[in-house]
Formats: sequence, C-alpha cells, structure tokens
Amino acid sequence: MAANTLYRLAGWSALLSVVFSFGLFGVLMATNGDRGALFNGVFILASLFSVITFYGLYVFHRPQAAGLSLIMLGAGVASMILEGLGSGPGSPLTLGAQALGGVAYLLLGYLGYNNSQMPRGLALSAYAVGVLGALAAVTGAVASLSAVYQMAGGIFLLAWMVWSVWVWRWFTSPKLATA
Repeated sequence: MAANTLYRLAGWSALLSVVFSFGLFGVLMATNGDRGALFNGVFILASLFSVITFYGLYVFHRPQAAGLSLIMLGAGVASMILEGLGSGPGSPLTLGAQALGGVAYLLLGYLGYNNSQMPRGLALSAYAVGVLGALAAVTGAVASLSAVYQMAGGIFLLAWMVWSVWVWRWFTSPKLATA
C-alpha cells in the first residue's frame, strides 16, 4: 500500500473513531449504562479505527525515529486493549489504559514536534492529549469516581476529539501528499 493511501485511510479512520465514540455514548444512554454486546461491538469498531490511525502515524514517524514510533504504536494499541478489558470508569484496567494512552500521545507530541513535516499545532495538541490522559489516570487512581476525575476524563475526551479531527484534516489534505 502506498504511503499516501495509508495516510488517507488513517485520516478517515481518525474521524470515524470520533464518530463511533459518539456512538458509544449513544449506546450507553440508550441502554442505561449497560456495557453489553452492542456497546462492545461499537467499541471494537472505534478501537480498530484508532489502531489504523496509530499505524499511519507510526509509518509517518518511522523514518525519523523507528524505535520511539514503535513504542508509541505499542502503547496506543495496548491502551485500547486495556480499555476494552476494563469494566468502566475508575477500574484499574481503565486507569492503566489512560496512563498508556497518555504515554502514546506524549510520544506522538514529541515525534511530531521534531518532524518538520507535521504541523507544530498538531504536535502540541498531541502533547495536551497525553498530559490530560495521564492526569485522568492519576486523578482516577487517587480520587476514583470523583468530580475531578470525571472532569479530567471529559477534558481529555474533548482534546482527543479535537486532535483526531485535526489528524483527519492533515492526513487527507493535499499538502501532505506533496510533502
């Protein structure tokens, strides 16, 4: 698969992961918080789209930093697996997923900031998502389901959605194809 085709696929996958994440909220509201088969199916789709996005970013950053980009990919995929195995907000697996996700996005920020082909703002937004993910994990470990944890998780989710839409716009822009 050509790199530009992969980048476009990764960009659209970033957008679809946001769409399916909204679907998760819809399923939770429709089922009164039941994490049954429908929730799991939508979660798996959202996670698969996120894995494609992470893989596209891995391929993009691999020429400059093969080891760090592989660690980023591994942390991102592991965070989604742990999130899927977790039993909801505040569970140890979910907190581990948030911490690993924070590491993945911090690495994305570092890789992007040191790559002249990636917009600086996108790298800085990845840093923000990483810090907020780590903050959500720490507040969850300390305060469990308190309002602080819920607020940190909500801000993290909003920052992730902004980052994902930006990745979609960047990966599907003609500027990337000519870079």
